[in-house]
Amino acid sequence: MAPSEQRELENLSTRLTRLEADMKSQNIILGELRDMMITARGSWKTVMGIAGFAAVVGGLFAKLLPFWVMKQ
Repeated sequence: MAPSEQRELENLSTRLTRLEADMKSQNIILGELRDMMITARGSWKTVMGIAGFAAVVGGLFAKLLPFWVMKQ
C-alpha cells in the first residue's frame, strides 16, 4: 500500500471516529428531548413549534448557503 493511501485511510478512520462520537452525542440529546416531551403535558406543542421553526430556518439556510458562497 502506498504511503498516500495509508494516510488517506488514517484520515478517513479519524473522520469516522469523530462522526461516531457526534452520533452518540446526538442520540443522547434526542433521548433527552424525547424524555422531556413525554413528561411535558401541555407544553409539547410549544416544543414542536420551536422544533418546526428551527427546521424551517435550517432549511432556508441550507437552501441559500450555496448562493452566498458563490457570491464570494
